[in-house]
Amino acid sequence: IEELLREIRERREKAAKELQLESYIPQSDAPKTLETQPDAQEPDAQKDDFEIEKPLRCELVRGGETVTVFGRMDAFKSGSPPCVEEIKRCVRPPREALPEHLAQARLYGAMLVLTQGAQTVDVRVVYVNDAGEPLRVFGELANADDLTETLETLLKTWLAFAVPERDRVL
Repeated sequence: IEELLREIRERREKAAKELQLESYIPQSDAPKTLETQPDAQEPDAQKDDFEIEKPLRCELVRGGETVTVFGRMDAFKSGSPPCVEEIKRCVRPPREALPEHLAQARLYGAMLVLTQGAQTVDVRVVYVNDAGEPLRVFGELANADDLTETLETLLKTWLAFAVPERDRVL
């Protein structure tokens, strides 16, 4: 049974990595949907009105399965619209927000739609150096429908793997 459990862990890790590498925004659309802010701009997360590492959790029922989605937003600012910042450390920032980073920020935005009824969310990916200074900021004002679609796409992919894997073990 230990061998089976190890194999399951390996498959889950592999699936999680594949999910993170999957492009949720077509590269040809990225420049139209994301605004690149100046490189030397101070990140909003360093201001007092942001909550740092704010936990977020919601339960959803999809396909007869109850799924708990949870995480910690790197930085969160309430308001209209609320703002989520996913902060990533790097040496050289990418020219576009990496799809897996944007998907993570959008997932938190979708959770705000579901838990707080937000109609739009200011979603940002902030690339910082080791000192925490911003190198590049990508942002979008995302509407509830687009954020929910991102969440549904992620859940569909995850459930397609997780349910059969769970049933196989049981």
